[in-house]
Amino acid sequence: MAKSFILHSQAANIKNEDSQYLIHLLEAFTNITFSDLGIEPLLTVDLIAQFGLILDGDQIEEVLGEHYAKIAELSLRVLGNMSMNQEGKQ
Repeated sequence: MAKSFILHSQAANIKNEDSQYLIHLLEAFTNITFSDLGIEPLLTVDLIAQFGLILDGDQIEEVLGEHYAKIAELSLRVLGNMSMNQEGKQ
């Protein structure tokens, strides 16, 4: 899931048609990251770095248009959940 999210949310690959898919993945990440068992596997990929690129906006915000706000909100929620884990804070 994380690798698919990264692939579909990279500036070079992102499409407005993928925005609903990204929202569904982020909602799943929100539920998964309520426990350490869900957080720890996500720390092994560059998911946090990808959230940073998404929140930076720029081309991604332009492509996602009206869906960008929801994707940014869910990204922040997942980051907040991940920060509850000691390794996630680092």
